Amino acid sequence: MSLRIRRYDTAPQAGDDVPTLRPAATATAEQDNWDSRIIKLIPAEALALYGTGTAIVGRLGEGQKYDPLGLGILIIACLILIIAVRMKLTKSKAGEKPQYFGILISIISFALWLMALGGDAGFSSIWGEGRQYMGALLAIIWGTLLPYFYKGN
Repeated sequence: MSLRIRRYDTAPQAGDDVPTLRPAATATAEQDNWDSRIIKLIPAEALALYGTGTAIVGRLGEGQKYDPLGLGILIIACLILIIAVRMKLTKSKAGEKPQYFGILISIISFALWLMALGGDAGFSSIWGEGRQYMGALLAIIWGTLLPYFYKGN
């Protein structure tokens, strides 16, 4: 399995009546369209770890807040997981370097997901009173538009 985003070339070549999709010089697999790019850019491995990990971190007292140290360790573990998994799975078999920009996008996607969740992840007071929806709104906009702009290298 690869998380590498593959860009396709649409430049017309001799004899073409219309531009045709053909792989860029290093691409060897099918085209990554919008839905496959969004799947590859959202760090599902970290989202699963975070979701499961919050059940382990536990809540403290009547305020139902998570243990800040445990939550911090969990977030750092998720970030390390994103970097490690993406470094390995965005390298090409042809020896190309990992897609560092794709890794950065995955980290931003994770941070936006935490903002969308709100609560104890440290983002609850960024937007001010009555604007807790902003994180979710940004995450939706980011996830919808990003695959149109990032198509690999």
